[in-house]
Amino acid sequence: MCDAIFFVDTCSWLNLLKDVSQFSTISAVLNLVNSGKLNVVLPSQVMIEYKKNVENVLSMFLAKVNTVFGQIKIQNPGLTV
Repeated sequence: MCDAIFFVDTCSWLNLLKDVSQFSTISAVLNLVNSGKLNVVLPSQVMIEYKKNVENVLSMFLAKVNTVFGQIKIQNPGLTV
């Protein structure tokens, strides 16, 4: 039996993807879902909006990661990443 039901909107899901510090939150939600302790309710509109926007959000995240790695290389010219 499920202990909790979790409703979340599209912005919240996408914001989780934008911030690497939130990956532990995503992992915790997935663990609770997989253990049957949490049900996540995703209305069809949330799925439509997520599919429409996720690629852009991930592209922005990867650009941010590349910028950070570029700064690391500049500060440590001999470093290979």
